[in-house]
Amino acid sequence: MNACRQLAMGADADNEQIRSIGLSHSAAEKLAHLILTWCAEGGRASESGVRIQVLMTHQDISQLIGTSRETVTRLLKEFRDRKILSVKGSTLTVHNKAALEALVTM
Repeated sequence: MNACRQLAMGADADNEQIRSIGLSHSAAEKLAHLILTWCAEGGRASESGVRIQVLMTHQDISQLIGTSRETVTRLLKEFRDRKILSVKGSTLTVHNKAALEALVTM
């Protein structure tokens, strides 16, 4: 019974991710939603924001959200320039979660 429950929860999570990606209008919205999901699932609050350990390459992220690697790189740079997040090694720190949420609800 526990195994069935675990499988159902995993399927629900996958279904939600597929639905959100499919209904998103822009690559920025898809990336923002993915980052917010990571914040909710494994983010650690710190003085500077929410820290996330990202063990995926830009290519992996692009395949996950259905866009090109170049687009992911450009959007992450744009988010850094707008002071929404910062990246140091494999740690991504979200400084302005509200700005990401605004991108998702556009």
